[in-house]
Amino acid sequence: MAAQTPEEVDSLFEKFANAGDLDGLMTLYEPGATLNFGAPATGLMAIRQVLHGVIGANPKISLNVTSVIPGGDDVALVYASYELSMDGPDGNRQQLSGKTVEVMRKQTDDTWLFVIDDPNGRSPAP
Repeated sequence: MAAQTPEEVDSLFEKFANAGDLDGLMTLYEPGATLNFGAPATGLMAIRQVLHGVIGANPKISLNVTSVIPGGDDVALVYASYELSMDGPDGNRQQLSGKTVEVMRKQTDDTWLFVIDDPNGRSPAP
């Protein structure tokens, strides 16, 4: 399953994360993409390591795309908000929320992938 619009990348992220599907999540990133989840992780291997930890915490996420700003025909800046619950290091459920900044690029097969995924790009620093 591939995203046909920038918004659908977030829809698929939500679906794959809630299903605990790490391989599905990985299909949403370009090979040189960066995920900034606390610290920047660039490249599929580094992103997989970060997302493996997230999936291990049994996440339940709800994503809501709030705005898409096209950058020509093949790039989009996407803003979204999310509500997330996941197991904390002590085993208790944590409730998190944030506002994302995401850069997505249209691929040669007309699907869309993350170039930069910053889940807390518009949230205050802790």
